[in-house]
Amino acid sequence: MPTEFPLSLNFKGSRTYLQGPDIHDAVCDLLAAEGYSAICKVDLIFRKLAETQLKATVYLDEAIPESSANAVFRCTFKDNQVTVFLNETGDEVLGRVSYDEESMIEKATLDAGQRTISVEPQAGFSNIETVVSLNKTLLRALFPEATGRWIFTRLQLPSSIRHTTWRRLEVRFLDHSNFRITRSKLFGDGVPLGTLYFSLLPSP
Repeated sequence: MPTEFPLSLNFKGSRTYLQGPDIHDAVCDLLAAEGYSAICKVDLIFRKLAETQLKATVYLDEAIPESSANAVFRCTFKDNQVTVFLNETGDEVLGRVSYDEESMIEKATLDAGQRTISVEPQAGFSNIETVVSLNKTLLRALFPEATGRWIFTRLQLPSSIRHTTWRRLEVRFLDHSNFRITRSKLFGDGVPLGTLYFSLLPSP
């Protein structure tokens, strides 16, 4: 039987939706607490923004039903397939915390010619927060003509990078399909880590 876990997340800065990196980190921490450490083949897909709290429904080697979940997190642990559905509960998000990503971005090195951006990891920012902020900054620099909001839509990693430490994290833009989906490669100290996908949400 699947197991359900309520999450308790905060809004970041002026956002009125839950931040994708926070959802990723919360799921990784939940799985670790349940004994699923050293997860591999991570595939996180965001289908729609979450404006209320989420619950995580964890399936382990079970028949997976159809779902309209806000996000789906898939991974493997010791050859077992783990699937987590993230669904809104309707409960109000009561907490809000400051999020000064500009302070981290100010320390980044952007090379538009090479289509890369990198930074020494900063205290207070998780690995996924860092690469997501870097990628957003890189896309804005490469495509200033794009109108709308860049949003984090997918993450694929051979192995979890939740608690790994590097001297420098880098994002390298690869390609896009009319901005509907963009693809960037992630590196830690020059070693490939996985692939990050963004989409351009048109302005209303």
